[in-house]
Amino acid sequence: MCLGIPGEVIELHPEQPDLAKVNVSGVRRMINIGLLSDDPPAPGDWVLIHVGFALSKIDEQEAAAALESAYNSALQARANAKTQTSIMGQKSAVLDLLLMQEASYVQNSSGGDKAKIESAGFDVRDTPTPIGQLPPPAEPKAVPSQHPGTINLSWKKVRGAKSYLIERALDSNQPLEWAVATMSTKSKAVVNTMTSGLRYWFRVAAVGSAGPGAWSEPISKIVT
Repeated sequence: MCLGIPGEVIELHPEQPDLAKVNVSGVRRMINIGLLSDDPPAPGDWVLIHVGFALSKIDEQEAAAALESAYNSALQARANAKTQTSIMGQKSAVLDLLLMQEASYVQNSSGGDKAKIESAGFDVRDTPTPIGQLPPPAEPKAVPSQHPGTINLSWKKVRGAKSYLIERALDSNQPLEWAVATMSTKSKAVVNTMTSGLRYWFRVAAVGSAGPGAWSEPISKIVT
């Protein structure tokens, strides 16, 4: 099935009878009308156009319906493209997070051993000069998100930090059981997949050349 667009014939070419100028949604262009030689269109007639050729003559109602259909199809294609782009972005973000978590695990469990790191499939950079353990990120803040079960975290940037490790723990009368929630290369992060109505605790550590630094002051927030 070919996709045709309607156009109104404006004028016929005076020297080439197979050509005519048409108006397609405000844009004027020359098309070939040779396929309609048995019933050639006249100025004011509407034709259905595909790749520069007039396929058939149509009336104004058919032309209006075809224009509406083409417009709706374009809107749907645009919406589908936005959806696919959003999905690809989400998948890319998830992959980045998984790679960061794996890299952090390998870095911590290997103790910086080059052979162990390379055996896990990661390249090893030239060893930088450590600047010592990084200080805890200051002014951590937790703000409820508009999305259920999600909290937006932020903190002051730590000089020398390459990334940040974020842990969370469910509020309890017992000692808190901390677990890795996510990692971030910026001084902010989104923590999700939590249960609404419960209180969670959060803490952040800057990761530098010498490994993870000290933990920030724990903060808590009831998840909405």
